[in-house]
Amino acid sequence: MLIYGDNQGAQALVRNPIIQQRSKHIDVLHHFVRERTERGEVKFADVETARMLADALTKPVPQQKLVFCCEGMGVI
Repeated sequence: MLIYGDNQGAQALVRNPIIQQRSKHIDVLHHFVRERTERGEVKFADVETARMLADALTKPVPQQKLVFCCEGMGVI
């Protein structure tokens, strides 16, 4: 499964198995994702923030961005 993301910090946490002071709060779900990444079942790819289709599902966006996201997801 390929997951596109624009959050470099989140992707770094998935790739780096070392637990740091700032990442002690991460729950079981994060460890599940890390294990699946290590197994090669999940891969992450970078995408520019301006081209992130999921933005329409996670935050308010202007109409132009909403149309871009919907078209990219095949909704309209």
